[in-house]
Amino acid sequence: MRVLAVLVAVALSGCSTSIPFALAPDTTVHVKVLGNPGHECVIEPSSDAHRQLQSWLAENRAGWSQLYYTPPNGGILLSTSEMYLHLFGDTAYATVPTGIIAKQVSESEYAFVVC
Repeated sequence: MRVLAVLVAVALSGCSTSIPFALAPDTTVHVKVLGNPGHECVIEPSSDAHRQLQSWLAENRAGWSQLYYTPPNGGILLSTSEMYLHLFGDTAYATVPTGIIAKQVSESEYAFVVC
């Protein structure tokens, strides 16, 4: 029975990945509220929201899982030339070279992203 528990733990640990990007201090982030045409803004490098996003990315670097279905429509899209992050409800989706990864988050964690 212990062997089975160890094998399951090893298998599950192999399912988790990290996001391969960080937000550079001088990078402007484009924000688009999906499902609300024309509702777009930017997060400037000098803003509090930019610093909060940098911290959020650092704190949430690990614990992402490969996604095998299409993310839902709606939510908030954050993008730079090196990053594509989709926040929807209690899930964050990131586009990476291997596809799309997802992580469970609380909406309150990204409440600072407002347009």
